[in-house]
Amino acid sequence: MHLLVVNGPNLNLLGSREPHLYGARTLADIEAELAALAARHAARLSFFQSNHEGELLDRLQAARGKVDGIIINPGGLGHTSVCLRDCLAALGLPVIEVHLTNIHAREEFRRTSLISGVCRAVICGLGPLGYRHALEAFLASAPAAGTKVAPAARPLPASAARSVPRSPGGTKARSGPSSTSQPPVLAPSSSARRPAASPSLPAGAPPSPRSPRRRN
Repeated sequence: MHLLVVNGPNLNLLGSREPHLYGARTLADIEAELAALAARHAARLSFFQSNHEGELLDRLQAARGKVDGIIINPGGLGHTSVCLRDCLAALGLPVIEVHLTNIHAREEFRRTSLISGVCRAVICGLGPLGYRHALEAFLASAPAAGTKVAPAARPLPASAARSVPRSPGGTKARSGPSSTSQPPVLAPSSSARRPAASPSLPAGAPPSPRSPRRRN
């Protein structure tokens, strides 16, 4: 599993920015802890932080088809950026939104997140632990190591369904969707259903006697 962890404006100041709200741990501390947890589960993380909306959008778009999910703390952009919401919606990837503080207990303008509607989950108010819970949620949803997911069965094309190959034994194999639980169905061909012809008698030989019919 490969996840992208994105942090928005001003989160590079963690550790010194209003520690009574955001704590004393730096963004580097949080990323190191997440990387260690991911390594224990054979997962890979990529980190990105920017104070510029356009750079965040470019990085998110570049992740399409290359990561399995996104953990994002949008910072103040979560309350204002329609572009960020549209970008996340267009990616088609599972996203978990994280906020260090409880945005619903702060100023009125912080209580609305424009991106929450396109996220799988929102974690807020738990400080750096919120990142860890987001990562654990992704890890819990990942297939177990060594598990092979069987591909979905594909229907046969119409041309293949109409062609009925003849087997060497004079039978017609009915084409249809493959099944591991049921053997292929074989139907006798028209030639196989004809009764065998009686052997011809030599010239002058008396006809074979017929068995008398039983009367009910």
